[in-house]
Amino acid sequence: DLDIAREQFRVAKRLYDDGEIAAAEKAFKQLVQARRERYESFGTKVRNFWGVADYATQDIYNNFGDPVEEDALFMLAECQFKQMRFTKAQDSYDDLLNRYASTRHMDRVTKQLFRIARYWLGFPNDIEKEKAKSGIQLASAEDEQVNVSAGQDESGWDIPIIPNFTDRSRPVYDADGRGLQALRSIWLHDATGPLADDALMLSANHNLRKRNFVEAKRLYELVREQYPDSPHLKDAFLLGSHVTLAAYEGPEYDGTALDKSRDLKQTMLQIFPEMSEKERNMLQREIDELHDGEIRRLWGQVEFYQRKNVPESVALHCNVIINRYPNSSYAERSRAVLREIQAEASNSGRPLWVWGSGEKPAPAR
Repeated sequence: DLDIAREQFRVAKRLYDDGEIAAAEKAFKQLVQARRERYESFGTKVRNFWGVADYATQDIYNNFGDPVEEDALFMLAECQFKQMRFTKAQDSYDDLLNRYASTRHMDRVTKQLFRIARYWLGFPNDIEKEKAKSGIQLASAEDEQVNVSAGQDESGWDIPIIPNFTDRSRPVYDADGRGLQALRSIWLHDATGPLADDALMLSANHNLRKRNFVEAKRLYELVREQYPDSPHLKDAFLLGSHVTLAAYEGPEYDGTALDKSRDLKQTMLQIFPEMSEKERNMLQREIDELHDGEIRRLWGQVEFYQRKNVPESVALHCNVIINRYPNSSYAERSRAVLREIQAEASNSGRPLWVWGSGEKPAPAR
């Protein structure tokens, strides 16, 4: 049975080599279906249930899979890719990865998925150049300069709810979502492969370009944590600090984003000594600006409690500003506010800090 399947595979492969791609795709698809019916059909399941199946064959398939089905499924995806039917090709590649998680075609599959994702997301790619040719070449992407910079959005007018009926190289719906799905397949199924960090970085840059700062922040953090030796590490720190700061909603909200962005920039100054003096000065200016943002956030708390007429909380935050940032302009303003509060407390005869006078606080009304 396996010898017959191998001969059918060779016949389909000759069709592919001769340039009859549509006929080869049909042959490979029939071969995949036949191999699955051999082990997964309803009749096979019934025979397994009653114990009359060939257990030796079934055990080999259940443990190792079918090599002919694996190769045929890969070639089916290659035929669809060569015909620029990228949506079907992505489905076939994902099917192969789900059924054969350690397939020997892993490097080739991840490269093809990466090319598809770059094309759908509008990043520089080789597919655009090859669209003008009569047939797309299946040259390996090994010699390409992988470019995952954020750049300009070239994905066109892509609205997920509007169907695409004119370009069969793109999905009917949501090309961006399908492109991100292809990148996710790369770093989930081949987390230690050569394109895993590229796929993560490309996903993060796409979210940055679409101003989805929260998701971009999460993906840049994954690059920094999981791929510390990646050539994208410096950009992951730099862009990660920018999107973290972009996720900051203002002095009225939590300041965790400010602290995280400042920590990332300070870490860059320490672990990237090869940066130029201009880059280091720029980072230092940004760190100083983040310090100012933290002071403004604390001063916003002072103004909030002034409006609420809670002098104890006003004095507390003024003291925090004075102790943390004694040389800032807000420190002088905080000292002036403290003098006013203390003068008012002295005139009223009520001490500002009840616990410092030895008196018990009055019960709440």
